[in-house]
Amino acid sequence: MDNFKRTVFAWGYGDSMANALQGVATLFGAEEGAFFGVAKVAALLGFIATLLAYFSARAMADPLRIVKFYVVFIGVVSLFFGFRVPVQVQDKALNQTYVVQNVPYPVAYVLAFITQIEDAIARQVDRAFRLEGHYCGSQKMGIFACSQIMAQAMDMRVVDPYLYFNLTNFFQDCVFTNILDGTLNAHQLETSDNLYSLIFNHSYLHPARFTVLYDGRRPCTYPCNEPCGGGCSMSCVDAGAYLSSALSRWVNYHGFKALSATVGQTVLMDLLNMVPTQIMHLSQMGTGFLMQAVLMNQFKETYRSWAASYGMGLTEQGIFTKGQIERATANRYLPLINGILHVLFASLVPVLVVFMLTPLMKGALMFTFIFGLWMIVWKFTEAVVNGFFYSKLYGNFYNFAQQGRWDFNLLNAPVISALLVDHISLASSLYWLIPTVSFVVASLGGYAFHSFATGLGGVVQGTAQASAGD
Repeated sequence: MDNFKRTVFAWGYGDSMANALQGVATLFGAEEGAFFGVAKVAALLGFIATLLAYFSARAMADPLRIVKFYVVFIGVVSLFFGFRVPVQVQDKALNQTYVVQNVPYPVAYVLAFITQIEDAIARQVDRAFRLEGHYCGSQKMGIFACSQIMAQAMDMRVVDPYLYFNLTNFFQDCVFTNILDGTLNAHQLETSDNLYSLIFNHSYLHPARFTVLYDGRRPCTYPCNEPCGGGCSMSCVDAGAYLSSALSRWVNYHGFKALSATVGQTVLMDLLNMVPTQIMHLSQMGTGFLMQAVLMNQFKETYRSWAASYGMGLTEQGIFTKGQIERATANRYLPLINGILHVLFASLVPVLVVFMLTPLMKGALMFTFIFGLWMIVWKFTEAVVNGFFYSKLYGNFYNFAQQGRWDFNLLNAPVISALLVDHISLASSLYWLIPTVSFVVASLGGYAFHSFATGLGGVVQGTAQASAGD
C-alpha cells in the first residue's frame, strides 16, 4: 500500500518525469551539497526579512513571528533533506515503469497524490463512456491519436520504387485490360472489401497478356522468370503470383515499420486489430486493413482518370489525410504540453523550497495548490471531451453500418473520410481550449475566463473558415 502511495502516473512522458525526479533527488541528496548551501542562504535572508518586519511593526508585532519562522525552517529542511523515499513512475500510455531512489518525501507524495487523482478521475470518465482500458480512452492514447493512426493507415503507399513501378505496370497491363474486355467490371473493384484476393486472382488474369517487371538490384539473365534490372517480360499470371508475394512481404514488414515510425506507436498491430472493427464497424482489420489501403491508393494513383470516370472518388483520401493531420495538431502537442507542465512542476521543487524559506512561503504553497488542481481539472476535461467525441464518432459509423453493406472499399472511402473530418476537425480545435477551461475552474480567475471566451470565439471562427476552405 505504501508503495502505491509513492506511485506517480504519467501518460507518455514517464521517462522525462523520472529524469526530473532523479535531478531533484540529486539536488537534495546531501545536506552538505551545494543546494543545501543555497537553502541556508535563503533561510538567512528570510530570517533578516522577518526581523525587519518584526521591529518595523513595533507594538503590532507578533511576538511568535521569529519562533514561527524557525519552526518552518526546521520543518522544510527536515522534510526535503531528511526524509527521502523511492518513487515508482508508471507510464500508462507506453506501459513502462521507472524507479527513482531518494526522492524527497513531500515531492513523492504530492506528485503521487495529484497524478493518482488524475488517474482515478480519467478512469471513471472512461468507464462512463465504456472506454475503460480501451486504446482510444483518455487513459491510453485518446480518440484523436486513434483517428490519426487510421488516417495514416488509410494513406499508406508503397515506397519501394521497384515494387511501386511494377504494380503500376501490372495494373495497366493486366487489371485495367480485364475491365476493358469485361472480365472485371468497375463495380466489382469499387465494392470489393478484399482487393488483394480480387486483383491477384488467377481466374481473372489472362495468361496471354504480359507485363514487364523491373528490379535494378538483380542482373538480367534471359530467359528470365523474375524482375531484373533490364526488365523481365512475364505473363500476367506469373507477374500476379510474384507481386502478390512481394507486396505481402512489404506490407507485413516495411509497411508496418514505416507506419509505426510515422505515428510513433509500438502497439500498432493491436490498434489496427481493434479500431476498424470496434469504432468504424468495418470487417477489415490488422494486415488486411493495411493491405486494402495500400492497394486502393495504388489503384487510384495508377489510373486516376479511369477511376474518376466510374465515380470512385479519387481525391477525397488525400484531402482527408491532409486536413485531418493539420487539425489533429492539438492532439499531438497538448498532451506534450501537459507532460511538460507535470515535469516542470517536479523540476521547480528546488525553487519552491527556496521560496518556502522566505516570506514568500504562502505564495509558493498557493502556487502548488493551484497548479495541482489545474492538472487534475485538465485531466477530467480531457477525458470528457475524449469520451464525447468517441461516442459521436462511434454513433455515426454505427448508423452507416446499419444502412447496408459497410466495408472499407473504394466506394465507401470518401464517406469514411467525411465522417472523420467532420468530427475530428471540430474536436481538435476545441481541444486547445482544455488548458484554459481547466485554469478557469482551478483559479476562478476573471482574466482566465476572458481568455476562455476570446479563445472560444477564435476557435469557432477558425473552424468556420476551415470548413469553407474545404
